Amino acid sequence: MNRAQLDEAVRAGILSAEQAGRLEAFLSQGAAQTPRFSFVHVLYCLGGWGGLSLMRSGSELGKFLYLMLNVGMILTGALLGRRVFAVFGGLGVAGYLGYLSHRVFRDSLLFPFALSAIGLAIIAIGVLWQRREAQWSARLRAFLPKALRELLEARAA
Repeated sequence: MNRAQLDEAVRAGILSAEQAGRLEAFLSQGAAQTPRFSFVHVLYCLGGWGGLSLMRSGSELGKFLYLMLNVGMILTGALLGRRVFAVFGGLGVAGYLGYLSHRVFRDSLLFPFALSAIGLAIIAIGVLWQRREAQWSARLRAFLPKALRELLEARAA
């Protein structure tokens, strides 16, 4: 219900002006407290990312591009403040690293150590991100066009 509809109800004598004002305040307060989370973006990511994840690629280039797509999803999640992108991107990166450890570097003695170092680096970056999320998000958002930055700021407010 919007203000124009309330004004129409006042003109029709259904509500008084005071009642319309109170009703508008009540409805706007309820909208502000309504959670914004919806499963639409989860289904969007699961469908698109799941489809890409289930595709078979015979080339290492295709698999590397899949890795880069997932890294891009992590950055997009950080940039837009949508953690679902970061979660699915992280799952994709983990899947690619699992592929490397199982198929490509099966008999390598150094790869488990390199994988452990990568894991520790990811944990360190996660801790740093948690401490400096506002600063890093602001820096990343500086690269966005002004209209998109304003849209994200309005959504966050």
